[in-house]
Amino acid sequence: MNKFQLIISILVLSLIFASCGEDESDNDEMPEPQSDLVGNWNITSYDFNIDFNGQDFIQFFIDALELSEEEAIELETLFIEGADIEDFDEFEQIIFTFNADGTYTIIDPVDGDENGIYSVNNDETEITFTSEGESYTMQIGTLTAVRLTLIIAEEIIEDVDEDGQLDTISARAELELSKN
Repeated sequence: MNKFQLIISILVLSLIFASCGEDESDNDEMPEPQSDLVGNWNITSYDFNIDFNGQDFIQFFIDALELSEEEAIELETLFIEGADIEDFDEFEQIIFTFNADGTYTIIDPVDGDENGIYSVNNDETEITFTSEGESYTMQIGTLTAVRLTLIIAEEIIEDVDEDGQLDTISARAELELSKN
């Protein structure tokens, strides 16, 4: 199982570095912060999905590595633990505050708070957060006066099963927030 733990560690590190890297989009066209966004937001639900070559995580490892279902589930558990995917109980404690002056605060009692600036692109499909010199962008799925959906999606291409063929690993996290 050590080889699988190494694979999962590499995947997790790749996702972390890919999502925390500098923003490559053109932020020069950012308008004033949208009034619907201004306020305090709580996470009401989240969804995290990962697939390999369009297949469910478990099914990919059953097919590609000829694991039993039990072994594939164990591998998925190792991945989730390695990715530090939080329990919903921890997520629902997080509060996003967007201010009219373009600043934000994320209050996270578990991992610590974050402060910075945010901007929304012209067509209101992306929000960019900048804190301590680092930027990251999330897609806006929904934005109304009381509902916000933030999405981050990453794709990595790597030969996970060492069969000489590149595999596409897609990860998508979706946060549903409501204004309080």
